[in-house]
This record gives sequence, structure tokens and C-alpha cells, in this order.
Amino acid sequence: MLNFLEPFCLDLHSAEWKSQNEYEFRKDARMFEISECNIAAKLGLTYAVQNALDLGIEHIWQRIQQLGELFRKKLSMIDRVQVQDLGQIKCGIVTFTVEIDGMDMVKLCKQLRERKINTSVAVRHHTLIDMT
Repeated sequence: MLNFLEPFCLDLHSAEWKSQNEYEFRKDARMFEISECNIAAKLGLTYAVQNALDLGIEHIWQRIQQLGELFRKKLSMIDRVQVQDLGQIKCGIVTFTVEIDGMDMVKLCKQLRERKINTSVAVRHHTLIDMT
């Protein structure tokens, strides 16, 4: 597959300089590296993966499903709020609509975030499958 791909920009790690007007791409994924390396991000990812393995992937998945289901249940008790999630197996991302005239969705999103509920606003043309 690497034979068909080219990095969007070159740096000292992407290719070997053969002559003044010629270079040859690396034959591995380092072809896409940019010269600087984000050590903090790598350390953070390492810690996150180790933490996930320590907790157990299955345990994490069950907790995500539990919290998602609880949120869906509580949302379904609110008048003019409709959960829009599809499918048999649901994850922690909950899609819902609020049908209240004059409701400022951006303001609602901000209020939910203030309560530590990570929320974003999606408009209908960005979510055709969920909202049609």
C-alpha cells in the first residue's frame, strides 16, 4: 500500500536525498513523519493504553454501555426530548433532539458541559441517518 501513497510534505525523515534534483521515499510508515516528535503525546498515549489494560477493556466497555443506557433512560423521561440512537448495540455516544421552540442548542450544550456532560451540537444536514 505504501507504494501508492505519498506524504503531503517532505522532511528529513520522509525520503532520502539522492542528488540535487532527486529523492527516494522511505519504504515504511516513517515516510509520513514530520521532523518533530510529540513526546508528551506519546507518553500520554502510553499511560492511557496501560491504564485501559489495567482496568480491562471488557470492564470499560460495560461501564460505557451502562452510563450510555442510564443517560438514554433519563433523557427519555424529559418531555420534548427524543433519543435518536439506532442499532442493537449502543455505545457511550448518545444522540438526541430537543423539540422546544426558541431553545438555543448552543446554550444548552454549554450548560451540559458545565455539568461535566461532554456535548456537541449537530445540525440536521450533518446527521442525515440519525435525524431523518
